[in-house]
Amino acid sequence: MDRPSDLLDELFRKDPNIRHLLSPSRDELRGLDEGISRLSREYDRDPENRHIAFEYATLMISHSRRSFIEKGLSIMELLGYSAWKRHWDGPSSPDLNNLEGMTSGETLGDSGVVRGEVVVGASAPHERLVVEDDYKMNENVVPISDLAIHYYYLAIGWIKLQKFDKAEASVNHMLQLEPHHRQGIALKQFIDAEMTQSRVTTGLASAGVVAAVAAVACLFLRKS
Repeated sequence: MDRPSDLLDELFRKDPNIRHLLSPSRDELRGLDEGISRLSREYDRDPENRHIAFEYATLMISHSRRSFIEKGLSIMELLGYSAWKRHWDGPSSPDLNNLEGMTSGETLGDSGVVRGEVVVGASAPHERLVVEDDYKMNENVVPISDLAIHYYYLAIGWIKLQKFDKAEASVNHMLQLEPHHRQGIALKQFIDAEMTQSRVTTGLASAGVVAAVAAVACLFLRKS
């Protein structure tokens, strides 16, 4: 079985931008801070603007600060729900005003490149790097690729919070929409390896505790 570190290297090879998403540099974090500050003001002025909300969410998920990632996930989950609704029902007017009270993960189950300002540009659907500052979705029918990219960012966010079960659910949804997507497949392999390693580590730790208890019990019996 491949190690998570080997699969992570493979993931970076297939999707170089994901390195910036998972582990932004100090310079990138400064750029993300500036972008988040700017978009926070725009978002407060127009919280129902899906394009601003999407870019705001991606920048926060790209950050290393836990509170940013959690808020970014909350917004991205609501945007994903809205996108599905518009995909099946046509245009809707989702209420994005209640995000502050949301807890990540309770709704649904392109990284910042620093150049003075942040440009969102991680790859996901259709093997392309197309998510730019002027991110646009079809106002009437949301393409499958635009639905998949929400799950891509959700998976990234959950990985950064080390909630691999939720990351797995997100990438599985993405692959249901884009079954042959190389980056999505590599992302799933990495998540699966992390979950397997976590189970092995937990199992070894449990075995160690049992062995220690048994040794103490044996010592006690010898003395009695």
